[in-house]
Amino acid sequence: MKKLNVLSMIALGTVMAVGIAHSQVIFSDNFNASALSYDVNAELSNRETGLAGLVQYRECESYDWQTQVGNPNYPGVLFIHPVTNTIPHVWDSPNLDFSSAFPQYKSLQYELKVDPAVDAASDVSALNPRFWFKFGGVQGSTQMSPGYPVINDGIILELCGCANSDGKNPYRITDNGTEITSGLINAHDGMYALKVITNESLAGGYDINFNIDDNSIYSYTRASGFATNYISVSSIVDSQAASNAASAVVDDFNVSVSPAAAPVPEPAGLTGLITGFVTLVGVGFRRKK
Repeated sequence: MKKLNVLSMIALGTVMAVGIAHSQVIFSDNFNASALSYDVNAELSNRETGLAGLVQYRECESYDWQTQVGNPNYPGVLFIHPVTNTIPHVWDSPNLDFSSAFPQYKSLQYELKVDPAVDAASDVSALNPRFWFKFGGVQGSTQMSPGYPVINDGIILELCGCANSDGKNPYRITDNGTEITSGLINAHDGMYALKVITNESLAGGYDINFNIDDNSIYSYTRASGFATNYISVSSIVDSQAASNAASAVVDDFNVSVSPAAAPVPEPAGLTGLITGFVTLVGVGFRRKK
């Protein structure tokens, strides 16, 4: 019976540890696809994890090839290619309102890796390639209709892919279309790590911290929450042609419970399992007598 006690305690500890760890990740996409596909939703079961389950994307593009996964030249990433004479704002967005789907999680962390101009020509000043990481609003950065008006509601962290003469890339942050800050970061080859942490404040608003490459670039308190909270990634250019490209690539797209948040409730259904193990452990101890 001593063996039963030990095994029960190990199992209980394992289930609790797995439950707590798993509950932290709400949505995660690594964009790993085994073959080239112009469908952003290809092989989701091999890419996505988290409490949200498998989440389909919506997208805005003129041609199928403007968003790709499994590109042999850019494996394991989402490839976004905007073209000015069709849609200068090409976007992809998980089709999930995180506010409605997970109202119990008030404090979230959003993160991804991006190269905003992966295949840019030597002179990208005319292209002015920018990447938008947007949350707290409706889906996308443009309407899917003629004219393609810009949708800049919610909060947008914009990173430009063209370095200035000092070797720095401009960035700016907007809230419902109003710029709240801007600045420069050191340009470098490869991907930039973007992370935004939102924590519900005591006054009912949100304390928001923005990070690029693990460096905090700005913090502020937003007075209110978000009526809707869709998350979108966009690649934007001012002047573009197929032979003079400035595409963006995105990887490791994650939404999780903020580390500063209160303890996370267990997922539905796990409580009963843990209760069963507790009962089993208690029975084991009683029988030992």
